[in-house]
Amino acid sequence: MFNSKIQTFFAKHRINIGLALNTYSVSLAVLPVVIVVMIAINMFGQQARDQAVNQMNSIAEAKIQEIQRWLKNSEITLDLVLTNPEQYRRMSEILLSGGRTGPKGANVTSFLQSQLVLQNSFEELYIYNTDGEIRVSTSEEQVGVNVKEQKQPYFETSLKNRYIQPPYYDDAKGAINGIVLQPIYHINGEVIGVMAGRLNINTLADIVTSRVGLNKTAETYLISAENNNFVTPSHFEKYNPTSSYHSFGIEAALKGVNGEDFYRSYRDKEVIGVYRWIPELKSGMLAEIEQAEALKAVYDVQNLSIITAAIAAIIALIIGRGITIWIIGLYAVAEQELTERKRAEAALQVANQELTKMNADKDKFFSIVAHDLKGPFQPLLGLSHLLTEMADKVSPKDVHEMSESIYRSAKNVYNLLENLLQWSRLQRGRMEFQSTALDLPRMAEQTINLLTENAAAKGVILQSQVPNGLFGRGDEYMIDTVIRNLTSNALKFTPHGGVVTIAAQADGLSAENFVEVVVSDTGVGISEENIQKLFKMEVHHSTLGTAKEQGTGLGLIICQEMVEKNGGRIWIESELGKGTAVKFTVPFDKFIPETKVGNLGTEAKDLRLEAHQTATIPSETPSFIVPSPTEMAVLFDLAMRGDMEGIQSWGSRMAQQNEQFIPFTAKLEELARGFEEEEILALVEQFYGEK
Repeated sequence: MFNSKIQTFFAKHRINIGLALNTYSVSLAVLPVVIVVMIAINMFGQQARDQAVNQMNSIAEAKIQEIQRWLKNSEITLDLVLTNPEQYRRMSEILLSGGRTGPKGANVTSFLQSQLVLQNSFEELYIYNTDGEIRVSTSEEQVGVNVKEQKQPYFETSLKNRYIQPPYYDDAKGAINGIVLQPIYHINGEVIGVMAGRLNINTLADIVTSRVGLNKTAETYLISAENNNFVTPSHFEKYNPTSSYHSFGIEAALKGVNGEDFYRSYRDKEVIGVYRWIPELKSGMLAEIEQAEALKAVYDVQNLSIITAAIAAIIALIIGRGITIWIIGLYAVAEQELTERKRAEAALQVANQELTKMNADKDKFFSIVAHDLKGPFQPLLGLSHLLTEMADKVSPKDVHEMSESIYRSAKNVYNLLENLLQWSRLQRGRMEFQSTALDLPRMAEQTINLLTENAAAKGVILQSQVPNGLFGRGDEYMIDTVIRNLTSNALKFTPHGGVVTIAAQADGLSAENFVEVVVSDTGVGISEENIQKLFKMEVHHSTLGTAKEQGTGLGLIICQEMVEKNGGRIWIESELGKGTAVKFTVPFDKFIPETKVGNLGTEAKDLRLEAHQTATIPSETPSFIVPSPTEMAVLFDLAMRGDMEGIQSWGSRMAQQNEQFIPFTAKLEELARGFEEEEILALVEQFYGEK
């Protein structure tokens, strides 16, 4: 009876049911695919866009920082040129006189040429008087040229104070120029001329146009605010440095706006771009990549999805024409039950696989721990038994050696148990997290003080280069444990005569930024293959140190968990035979700046002059080979502050860089050990001036 009613229903509504069935089948087949694909493409596309923006951001920020370091070094170089008292006097006499410069001009020219070859910041060094006439230059054809008459944009400003002339197109030279300028003062305080250094624009171009980290269609370039012209070359086509170029990114950067967006570039290409304003150069930095390349994978998935949806629609039409409502109903129920069952089975299988892997990792971990615990006990039990049985039959020397072996084994067991306890507390959430301001210089010094004897025993130099006043934020106990553990590891793998350094720097001075802490060494290094094993619990990797020290293999795993609990990350950079740098980040808290080395204020300059006038210089000074002016500036600052320990540390580092410096550094260290400050200042002043 029931079956006959169904047959009657089918007979009456066959056409309508067939049409509805086909429509319904197509809808069921196509709409879910379209919705899922649209969601997936949107998520995938957003990830691809974010990745491209982050890549361009990182590249732009790195290059801006390198440009700023280059400009700062250029200013320091120009300052160092003017620190030679004798040459400063000759320059002043030349600027105050008229006519030919004579032997004095030749002497100053020779001095400037000698300074030019020591650096790569400048192409030319020259001095001009207040009328704009170039009196001395390392480029002979420039002597006598009048920059005022040439209407050089920097002339008026250069007579007032220190100034960096942003890159501009110099009609006189037919090229892009950038100038660093420092007024030269008479003894009465009056400006009598200017020392100028013409920047090596090729160095700037090398920084900006470097292809490291860039894809095929990506590029970075500088645009001048003067007339929207290129400061550095384009990667794609020839350009006229006098022409103006425009795009949304260029206009935003030149208005002082920092950001990222999607826009059409100066080449009329759709790009993902990052734009930054560089005030020192009055120029915009742009990092761009074509959207077609950055989002190629998204477009490929989109095209494939359209084809997939079309195929699904055709298949649904074919199937819908050949089945009935009854079969469709049964099939839908069966398919739904089957799909849910498969989904449940798949979820259960994934959960089982994860649980199996976790158990296997844990079993392997406990197997490693059991083996490591058992290992040190073998010599501990054997030697202690032997010592008990034969204490009255062996020599005191043998007793001492066996006692040392027992102590080492017991210490290894203790270290392993200590690491296991810390790891266990982290896993069970028993280690309470207390966020405070982290005085990073103090923490570094505490670690150095704690490990000084270990370093001295191995003949390793242990030093801190953490800037005073730099504070991070996190749990002090955890971060102190991390720094101590990493420094101890560095000492372990650094041979006699090596250097272990604790350093830190902030990537910005706001609460959203991080401080990067680095513990580096000049030790044996780690292969790329072994680096991959160091943070895996299921892989046991422990290597003997350069003095056969043993490790537990758990230290870096604990450090990783502690760093991550503080909101940071940890990674390793290493090269076999050259050393290792273990880096981690903690949130930035604050920075209380102090006077930087080489940037002496007025008071310090007065002290330097007084020290130069009062210090006694030996009548017969040995002939020394001394480091670069930049390094000598660091030494001078240490001497002015009376930092004898810093002078000895500086001398050791210079001696390691070049054996020719050893006579000079040995003399310095001898004077520093005797706290003979005036003699040190006299020696530094003499050779600092000669450079």
